[in-house]
Amino acid sequence: MTAMTTLRRLYYRCTARLAWRRLHSLKYEQVMRQADRAALRAFHRAAKRVPAYRNFLAEGGVDPARVTDIEAFRRLVPLTDKSSVFTANGLPSLCVDGRVDDIACIYTSSGYSGEFSFGVETVSDMRRGQQALDLLLEMYLGVASKATLLVNALPMGVRVPARLPIVLDTGTRSDAVLAVVRKLARVVRQVIIVAEHPFLKKVLEDGLGAGMNWPDYRVSLVTGGALVPEAFRAYAGGILGHDPDDQATGRAFLNFGVSELALTVGIETDACCRLRSHAWREPGLRQALFGNVPFLPTFIQYFPDFLCLETPESDDGKTRLAVTTADARRRLPLIRYGTGDWAKVLPYSEVCAALHACGRTDLLPNIRLPFLALWGRGRSVSVDGCDVFPEQINEGIYTDALAASAVTGQFRMGAEGGELHVAFQMKPGVVSQPDLADRLRTALGQWTGVPLCVELIPYNGFTEALELSYQRKFRYL
Repeated sequence: MTAMTTLRRLYYRCTARLAWRRLHSLKYEQVMRQADRAALRAFHRAAKRVPAYRNFLAEGGVDPARVTDIEAFRRLVPLTDKSSVFTANGLPSLCVDGRVDDIACIYTSSGYSGEFSFGVETVSDMRRGQQALDLLLEMYLGVASKATLLVNALPMGVRVPARLPIVLDTGTRSDAVLAVVRKLARVVRQVIIVAEHPFLKKVLEDGLGAGMNWPDYRVSLVTGGALVPEAFRAYAGGILGHDPDDQATGRAFLNFGVSELALTVGIETDACCRLRSHAWREPGLRQALFGNVPFLPTFIQYFPDFLCLETPESDDGKTRLAVTTADARRRLPLIRYGTGDWAKVLPYSEVCAALHACGRTDLLPNIRLPFLALWGRGRSVSVDGCDVFPEQINEGIYTDALAASAVTGQFRMGAEGGELHVAFQMKPGVVSQPDLADRLRTALGQWTGVPLCVELIPYNGFTEALELSYQRKFRYL
């Protein structure tokens, strides 16, 4: 280890300690006032200096001079989305002063919706992103004080620009991930695998099939993308040998990112993880925190001075996420940008009030930042007047470890004859087991509450996803 590397690790260790102290001493009202001012400044900067946004406001008859406070901002400034921003405009016109000469890196979305969006970074942006990511990894997994291997198994060349761990990019190649872990885990003190949860399922199960004893490798998981069932954390933790009372055995935590916004929009703090875990087991707590919703959301906290989040009500009656990028140095700013996610911003005080009301003051969060609950895109199937979401099926799958290990996780669902029909793709080489359909039906019934018909389809017969590359999100409807 060089002297420069040693100094950098010491710097991040000290910075992480200072960051923890700052997080625990935040004054919520002050933070939110600063965030409102930052959002207003970001709006006026974009209205003046971003050609496409200036034209967008003019076509909508919006006078930026009338937007003088946060109430006017939310009342007068129109929402934007992928179509009105990226589909309608060239990249230079979306950037401050129309400049692209200093852009060093461009990110693209998955194209799941049929349209692509883009995020851009300058060299300075990249450095700040690396510093922020290293800091988060140090705060949650102690990478500055432990030799760490980070395996980036995200699809489509998505980078994880960390500098403290050793970063190895495998993409969605399960055999490559297993080879890397086997070969290199012995020369480091911990391994972190960053991937979407359907691919993590495959990696962990393929490892078991190859005779790997996962607890020997001290593996932690960072996952996000599509909504991750809480039951998956328990399922993966059981394979990896995670002990919730001993973080040295590894941990799994969630990250929510949007390619055009940031690799990390918000983080699953320890409080978020604890609250979500208890809400999974306690319906009363789930109701108090999230209301009458059929499945658990991704639950994170975020820094409002970097990203101003709102969840206004949309035409379908659901509250949808809108984001304003508040960093004044950002080359491609986005103002009230709708991601399409069904979500709800929960103020810190609201979460505390809910915990007091249901007698769970032992779970009060100690970091005074706002919360965000996300339920995905909100697409569903109606069964006899009851909406059933793919996320409920995903939650149910992992409540039965034996059943989960027999299917790929890909399924198609629809309503037939007053029943919910779910067709599962079985894993290669797995033959239909007599009680598997019954086990799945029982597991799903805990989360759906509707009549169910479960169909098991051999791997090669599931033509809609015959060869799973894990490069795109699964389509369930």
